[in-house]
Amino acid sequence: MRSAVPLLVLAGCYTGNFQNLASSFVGTRAQVGCLDVAISLTDDAIAPPPIVAYELGNRCGHQTIVDFSAVHVFATGADGARVELRAYDPKTELRPMQLDAYTSGDERIAYRSPWPSPPAVVCVDLSGLDHDHPTPTKPTCLGADAGGPL
Repeated sequence: MRSAVPLLVLAGCYTGNFQNLASSFVGTRAQVGCLDVAISLTDDAIAPPPIVAYELGNRCGHQTIVDFSAVHVFATGADGARVELRAYDPKTELRPMQLDAYTSGDERIAYRSPWPSPPAVVCVDLSGLDHDHPTPTKPTCLGADAGGPL
């Protein structure tokens, strides 16, 4: 199983409006502090689902601290039970990291599920993602039962 790769290894210019120089962000969009964020569920050849893909850009004229360890992810199983999911991070790589002004980055994080099959719904609370500017947000739910792809 792969662990999460530290964010911002592949940082680039951020042009705003949920797009970088190469493409538009894919997924459900939200604004958290200085960050424009899009999230979606994705697959991986090695890590089991659920895997959340994050694309983000800093629209502010100053650096901000991105903290994936402050993101809360929970799932709803087929039986309706809600369980908090923890990021698969055996090397403790998820920690607050700097994102410079007008730059973008992306991250894929696998979350451990207690169920043998992927959960029906995965919800992501991004409220604490911008460490410097926490912003209360409603959790974004993804998955077939949430009206999105799983």
